[in-house]
Amino acid sequence: MSNVLIPSSVSQRLFITSYFKDYENKISKKLEMQILQKDLIKLGFNELPRLELVRMGLDGMTASFEVQKIGNTFLLKDDKNETACRDFLEAIEKNFNWQKHGCSGKLQHSFDVEDLTRTSMLNTNQFNEENIEIGRAAGLSHDIGRAEQLFKTGTFSDSDSFFRRRKLITAGIYDHGDLGKYLLLENQRQLLRQFIPDTAIYDNVICDAVAYHVKKQLPERLQEPFSSNEKTFFDYGVSELIKMGKMFEVNKYTEYLIRIIQDVDQLDIYRQIIRKDFKPILSDLAEDQATIEAYNLFLSGKYINRADLSKWTCNTGQLIRWSFIYKTMLVSTLKTIKDQKMLETMWEESLNRFNTESTGKNGSTLKLLDLQLGYEFIIALRDALIKTTSDGLFVNKDMAFKEPSVQKIITKYK
Repeated sequence: MSNVLIPSSVSQRLFITSYFKDYENKISKKLEMQILQKDLIKLGFNELPRLELVRMGLDGMTASFEVQKIGNTFLLKDDKNETACRDFLEAIEKNFNWQKHGCSGKLQHSFDVEDLTRTSMLNTNQFNEENIEIGRAAGLSHDIGRAEQLFKTGTFSDSDSFFRRRKLITAGIYDHGDLGKYLLLENQRQLLRQFIPDTAIYDNVICDAVAYHVKKQLPERLQEPFSSNEKTFFDYGVSELIKMGKMFEVNKYTEYLIRIIQDVDQLDIYRQIIRKDFKPILSDLAEDQATIEAYNLFLSGKYINRADLSKWTCNTGQLIRWSFIYKTMLVSTLKTIKDQKMLETMWEESLNRFNTESTGKNGSTLKLLDLQLGYEFIIALRDALIKTTSDGLFVNKDMAFKEPSVQKIITKYK
């Protein structure tokens, strides 16, 4: 390992915390200024969650309101359209709270991805301390563009039309990954130097990880094969490889790091449920059970997109959350899911909830009999994906589905 100084996780976490908190304050002040205009409020509804406005019939609407703030309460008065005023205010306040706490949510998510990236790299037994620490730092900073995105656009949307409307695409910024890289590099890399102050040797690796963790397709230079008997990154640190001019190996490391971050990035919902930050609505009522359509997709190994379903039920949402595993590329991620008992903990937490939480009925804890087979299937598939890997690194879904334990549950369903 080289002697290059790598900032401690504590100092980097303090920096990221301060960064997101600063944006949280900026967003609060921005929203309060918009709300407290006394004459004509032209809030520009692009700043508000579009779906909420469409639901209330307010999309594209601007209006003149007299606004008064008393404590934390906002009062509007418009004799001509009292209902529209009230709905308009509710939308603003809901959006205010959502945006205000959006940065806090992304801060916790950044900590989660940092931890999961490090754990996943340790599970491969192929990286030395320096390379694991750089991976950890990349995981911590992967969503650094989110704060600016929320401040400038009012959403976390990465849609092309949104970025085009905000004139960000002209600068080569198509999503929050591109925005993060841009922010790290602007002003002579001032932000990057605050994050890693003592050396610039890791800049390209960190910036590539931030920019490309969003992309489905990586550039050709970052598509180098990575093998299970790879010892390069255990014997040499990234800084040493760069100094030796071995950019082929550096790109190989960067590609694998991006794949790790992409994998663990989607585990955020699992961590939220386990921490009880998010409590999915589940029910034993017949009308809330997972649909046959959703089950057929789930057991065929397809990631379920809500938009592809003809009918939505709250228990179908559980199948969708389990189907995130289908997007997992790396065995090390699955080992993390298994070692930390994420699926088991989520399931136990669901069964420990009372019917009153979702159905309004008094009684026993949830049974969720319609989801029992789905739970057994995802546990069997997780273990099969770990078992059937041909190289110890990447999953082989086709082989996993042929495992007797998996086929047995599919046959049971049919």
